[in-house]
Amino acid sequence: MMKKIITIVIAFFTVIAVQGAKTPKYVFLFIGDGMGFTQVALAEAALAARDGKIGFEKLNFTQFPYSGMVTTQAANRLTTCSAAAGTALATGNKTSINTISMNADRTQKMETIAEKVKARGYKVGVVTSVSIDHATPAAFYAHEPDRNMYYEIAGWMPTTGFDLYAGAGMLKPKGEKNRYDELLAGGYEIMKGLGTDLKGAKMYWEQAEGKNPANLPLAIDSKEDDLTLTDMTERAINFLMNKRGFFIMIEGGQIDWAAHANDAASIVHEVKDMDNAIAKALEFYHRYPNETLIIVTADHETGGLTLGLNSMGYDTNLSLLFSQKSSRAELVTLLEQCEDWQAARKVLTDYMGFWNSVKVSSRDELELLVAFEKSKKNCANAAVDMLASKAGVGFTTGSHTPAYVPVFAIGVGAERFSGKIDNTDIPRKIDTLMKP
Repeated sequence: MMKKIITIVIAFFTVIAVQGAKTPKYVFLFIGDGMGFTQVALAEAALAARDGKIGFEKLNFTQFPYSGMVTTQAANRLTTCSAAAGTALATGNKTSINTISMNADRTQKMETIAEKVKARGYKVGVVTSVSIDHATPAAFYAHEPDRNMYYEIAGWMPTTGFDLYAGAGMLKPKGEKNRYDELLAGGYEIMKGLGTDLKGAKMYWEQAEGKNPANLPLAIDSKEDDLTLTDMTERAINFLMNKRGFFIMIEGGQIDWAAHANDAASIVHEVKDMDNAIAKALEFYHRYPNETLIIVTADHETGGLTLGLNSMGYDTNLSLLFSQKSSRAELVTLLEQCEDWQAARKVLTDYMGFWNSVKVSSRDELELLVAFEKSKKNCANAAVDMLASKAGVGFTTGSHTPAYVPVFAIGVGAERFSGKIDNTDIPRKIDTLMKP
């Protein structure tokens, strides 16, 4: 009898060990640039408030079974930047501020998780809502001493040879050589705009001609003919799908931009926008649950975002954020077309809900009018700040903070991404899981 019990126990732990050692074939790493815990909380609380509820409307990724907190410091500063944090998430090593996947002294390049798994035969994709040569995506395929070396960074794409690069565009594609010509010479198909399904052995995909190469339109400003992170994610999955497997990094890059602008409404839309892209990965996971791993994290927190203001006591009115129909930057553009206060007042009604869903006192209107008379930009800033204040949202900075950021995971090996970890642990754990 005892021998039988021992045999059963050994068999049980053998099964557990085998399951724990299972290798995911398909790995998604989503990075919400600038997305701290409070950005996630704001999005969920605002979505609940919009539906008349008190609480938090769960996003797809916040329902993942494993979660934790991540430290983000750089090698030479507590408050990191996207280059140093991107390098940590790509290589598993700390580096100095503004450095792209090189050591802190900028003397040696450091191999990225994407390069490692590509060498093992996996397909690899890099997708972002900002320019493909921006700090976070660059950290996965390039090695340069300065994040601002956009021309040099772009030159790494055909050299590194990943299967897919997709983003808003390139900031500096022309120099001694034309980076588009180099991609073509390297065997890449180039697609611009919505286009059709991705085809060819290797693809480079960006926005249509004439669009801003720095970023896709913010979700709050997006039109029907604009590329979205969700569309890019869905088509990237279809393109990369193969029996050997793939690794894909997908960045929601403009959570950070909205937070730098202290634009609370745009933050909500950007977090939800990335969650929509994550939904496409989840659909894939449900088809291949025993072969897929999805990780969602951030590189750093931006804005020192807070829910609750002294001026409102314990109250919030987050549903007001949905009265805003344009980003701070787009509101500046709209107001610049106004010749007088009456025209500006109409813009503020149409795009901010003022004097409609948002109550505006005579004192508020005077503040907006004075700002308008100084400049259209001042008026836009005053309006966006006023709405955030009425909603009960505040910011301590327009820069980054060293606050912990979240990590969520589901799928094969997801349990390894829980508790308190450092950002360098994430690619190291992925590397271990994806080893043959």
